[in-house]
Amino acid sequence: MRSLIVVPLAVGAIVLATGCRNTGPLDVTFRLTGDPGATADVHYRSEPDSDGTGGSGSARAQRLPWRLDSMVNRGPAALEATPSKGVLTCTITVKGREVVKATGRPGRKVRCSGDIGR
Repeated sequence: MRSLIVVPLAVGAIVLATGCRNTGPLDVTFRLTGDPGATADVHYRSEPDSDGTGGSGSARAQRLPWRLDSMVNRGPAALEATPSKGVLTCTITVKGREVVKATGRPGRKVRCSGDIGR
């Protein structure tokens, strides 16, 4: 977010743009989609917020589509999964905006990773 500061002068004014960095937690969604009836072994990782939400975890044999909504701090985040069959697509969204997306090969692990909120 940027803010404007107006400095009045005897003749005119100067407008200064300053960068304001929001350092609070972000609303992040980890999502997997795949073939109907498929399951996936899921692993995710992110920077936990001050309340301890976020962080890392894993779950076996999750039905698709799979989704996890979390509040996390800015920094590295990753989602990886291996399907029971077919192709998986993983996405990571921040405040509803897709920031990472990847589609794997049939039966192979797929991985989405990157720095979020930077």
